Amino acid sequence: MKIKHTMMALGAATLFMMPVSAAQAFDGAAGAATQAEQPATAADVTDDKLKDFAEVHQEVESLNAEYQEKIQAASDVTEKSALSAEANKEMMALVEKSPLSITEYNRIAQLVQQDITLQDKYRQMLND
Repeated sequence: MKIKHTMMALGAATLFMMPVSAAQAFDGAAGAATQAEQPATAADVTDDKLKDFAEVHQEVESLNAEYQEKIQAASDVTEKSALSAEANKEMMALVEKSPLSITEYNRIAQLVQQDITLQDKYRQMLND
């Protein structure tokens, strides 16, 4: 059950951060450099990168859950929007403090969702 919850949160946290990372990816030369560093396939995700991802993802997941409760409790659309923006900013800050770029983080999250072998490695890291 915890793994299913983790995988659902993984998707939620990834999608939550996707619009910002997409904007950054198309931001001139910096965007090209950022795209070049992201893993293209699950085979390109090293154990070190996956470990970095697992560590920061746990923090992002916790923060996301905290904000989802606040957003659901918010009384109007403006407040919900402000909380969403605040959550996104804080999640991005967590990722930026890690060894991963936001683009790498999002790409690894997508690959973990899509590749069963990578999912297994990720789950194993969470259980260690």
